[in-house]
Amino acid sequence: MSRHRGTCPPGTPSSKQGQWPWPTSATCSCRPTSSCMWSDRTMHPNRRELLQSLGSGFGTLALAGLLDQAGLLSPARAAEVSRRANPLAPQQGHFPGRAKAVIQLCQNGGPSQMDLFDHKPELSRRSGQPHPEQVEVFQLGNKNVLLGTPFQFARHGQCGMELSELIPNLAGVADDLCLIRSMFTENNNHPFALNMLQTGKTFNGRPAMGSWIGYALGTENQDLPGYIVLRDPAGYNTSGKMVWSSGWLPAVYQGTEFSSSGPPVLHLNPARPVFAEAQARS
Repeated sequence: MSRHRGTCPPGTPSSKQGQWPWPTSATCSCRPTSSCMWSDRTMHPNRRELLQSLGSGFGTLALAGLLDQAGLLSPARAAEVSRRANPLAPQQGHFPGRAKAVIQLCQNGGPSQMDLFDHKPELSRRSGQPHPEQVEVFQLGNKNVLLGTPFQFARHGQCGMELSELIPNLAGVADDLCLIRSMFTENNNHPFALNMLQTGKTFNGRPAMGSWIGYALGTENQDLPGYIVLRDPAGYNTSGKMVWSSGWLPAVYQGTEFSSSGPPVLHLNPARPVFAEAQARS
C-alpha cells in the first residue's frame, strides 16, 4: 500500500494546514465516519516513548495487586489478577472438589489388567484357541493363540468387585475403590495407547491430563510445581516426556521431573559452573 497523509479539518494542529504531521499507511477521513487513523511513529517509538508507555501500566498492576490482597476486588476480577500474577494460583472449579491432590500410578510394563482386576471368563474358556477372524493380528510369526489368566478371581466387599488373588491387600479396601472397566482403545501399540490414556488422542502434541488440571485449578501448594512427575529410575516409558507435556498450554503447566537419584530436579542448576559476574551480566 502506498504511503499517504491523512486529511483533517482546518484548525487541527499540524505541520501543514489540513494534514497530519506524520505519514500514515492508509488514508482515513477525520470525519465521524472514519474508522481508524494511525501513525508510523506509534509503531516505531523511541526509547522515551516506550518507557513512558510501559511505566504508565505498572501503577495499575500494582494497584490491582494491592486491592486483591485487601479483598476489595470482585471474585471474577480477583481470579483474573491472581492468574496474571501467578499462573499456578489456586482456582475455583465448576464444582466443589473434595480431593486436595491426585497421585496417578502409570504402571506401563506392569502385570496385565486381565491378571489383576479385569476378569475375562470367556477368554479363560477359549485359552489356547486361535484368534477369531475379526481380531487384527500383527505378530504374524507367532502362534497367535488366546491366553487366559492362570490366576483366580473372587468378589470382594459389599460392592462385589472382582479382583485377582495377586492383590489381596487391595481387595480388602474394595468398597473404597472406583474401578472403571468401560474405557478402551482400538490401538494396541504401546506408545499410542499411552498417549490416548494421558491426553485423549493417539498422536503427540496435546496437553496431558495433569497439565489440564493445573491450568484449570492451579495448586494450593505454592512451594512445589502444580504437576510433578516421578519417573522410573530405569528410564523413560515408550512415549517419553510426551505423556506429561503441556502441549499448546504454557510451559509452566507441564510436568516437572523429580529424580530419586542424582539431582532431585533436573536442570535446576547449570551443567557447568557459572561465575556470579557472568550470570549477572547475562
